[in-house]
Formats: sequence, C-alpha cells, structure tokens
Amino acid sequence: MVRETACLNIAFFAAVFFNIEELKKGNYQVIWKIIPLVIAFLIPYLGLRALLVQDETTFVEGFYINRNFSSPFNLAGLLFALIVIYFIYGLCTEEENRSVFGKYFFFSIPYLLMITLVGLFWEVRLFLPLILTGIITAYHQFKKTSEI
Repeated sequence: MVRETACLNIAFFAAVFFNIEELKKGNYQVIWKIIPLVIAFLIPYLGLRALLVQDETTFVEGFYINRNFSSPFNLAGLLFALIVIYFIYGLCTEEENRSVFGKYFFFSIPYLLMITLVGLFWEVRLFLPLILTGIITAYHQFKKTSEI
C-alpha cells in the first residue's frame, strides 16, 4: 500500500485539479487540497523505512541506471513504453484530456526518475500504472464531470 506507485495517486489528483490560470490569479486552493495527500503518502512511507530493520529488508535492490541505457532489453522496454504512451496521447481527442494527460506525466516525474534509477526498463509492469491511467484520462469526459 505504501509503494512508489502510490505517489501516482497524488500525481493524478494534481493533474486533474491543478490549473495554472487559477494560480496566476492567486487562488492556491488546489495546493491546500494536495498537501494532505502528500502527507498521507510520506508519513507511512518514511515511517516504515524508519521502523523496519535494514538488515532484514531492502528498499532498493540496486541502482540500474547504467544498465537501463546500455542493455538492448532495457532499451526495448523503454521504446515500448514510449510508443504506448504516445499512442495513448493520440487517443486524447479533447484538449482537456490532453492537458490533464500532460500534467499527469509532469507530476509523475518523481516516479519516472525512480524507474530510471532503481528499476529496469524491460519490466513493463513499472509502466503499467502510467499506461492504465493514461487510457482512463484519454477517455474520461472531464467537462461533463465538472458540470455535475
């Protein structure tokens, strides 16, 4: 429940509700809505890291950044993820969907950096949360939801 993929919930929430125009007007309400989500993620995550004995458990198996960009298998996994994400971006027909999709990937940068540093690109399962959320974002009708 407290894995790095859980931070993608925060990224999706921020992508849906974050509006640059509102921030320019001085309306910081969305930031106050995101802070409890960040705290709800950080407290258990950091608490577990502090409580669990490092001798018995490992949080990082190793750093694989050099393997990610030198192995043909990892490069193939990265290419697959890029093609699928580009395809999903193409499925976004409405401007609102493209905007939310772009903001979601912007707020997912910490997760993408984590994949690059400690994950292996050939493990496509690491990209599945981004792919599935991207499909949902591509087909969701945000304007109809905001009218309800």
